[in-house]
Amino acid sequence: MSTSPLLEVSNVTKQFGGLAAVGGVSLKVRQGEIMGIIGPNGAGKTTLFNLISGHLDVTAGSVSVNGKDVTNAGPASRANNGLGRTFQIVRPIPSLTVLENVMVGAFASHRDRRRAEKHAWETLERVELTHRALVSAKSLTLADRKRLEVARAVAGKTELLMLDEVMAGLNPTEADRAIEMIKRLRNEGLSVLFIEHNLKVVRALADHVLVIDYGLPIAEGTPTEVLANQKVIEAYLGAKKAEK
Repeated sequence: MSTSPLLEVSNVTKQFGGLAAVGGVSLKVRQGEIMGIIGPNGAGKTTLFNLISGHLDVTAGSVSVNGKDVTNAGPASRANNGLGRTFQIVRPIPSLTVLENVMVGAFASHRDRRRAEKHAWETLERVELTHRALVSAKSLTLADRKRLEVARAVAGKTELLMLDEVMAGLNPTEADRAIEMIKRLRNEGLSVLFIEHNLKVVRALADHVLVIDYGLPIAEGTPTEVLANQKVIEAYLGAKKAEK
């Protein structure tokens, strides 16, 4: 595993009026690493994701990908530099087939239609969704829509895959399959940054974890280290319950 960071976020802050939704968060994701971001509801996790992917402008701080400063770049430019992301609410294009949905992402790196289609088939194979390639996206189950969302994110020039609660709504069997898919994508060369509420998933998947609360970093380390941290326990359970 390379020691050079693929993604470097330095003291990123986002203010809405006088409210700091994210306050001075820094993180690094190295090549081949799976990093998790956890925290209670409303902690600022998705806001941080939006700052990293360019869907929100930072108030202060910087974001670099592969050593290139992309702080003032938009989402399309960051995607061209290797960032691919999913969203909490899965929104495939319902009028298109599963294959056509992935081709939309593939056109970012393959302008020729035949090459884009070939790449889309290969991407669907990576997420084990080729058997649904020719059906309408609107006919998919939630678990398969999640896989389609991952495929669309992977199909571009993605080196760092950003997953925003991709396990939400999945049953334990579906979640286990999703964990194996993400590990396989990492083994094929992708780095992963994910937001997750299910701590079992975090333990199974993450090499490294950052915990934020009220937009501030409160702990960082291995899953075992951070989930034993008293500040993390209090953030999830509340100080009074944590004392019991």
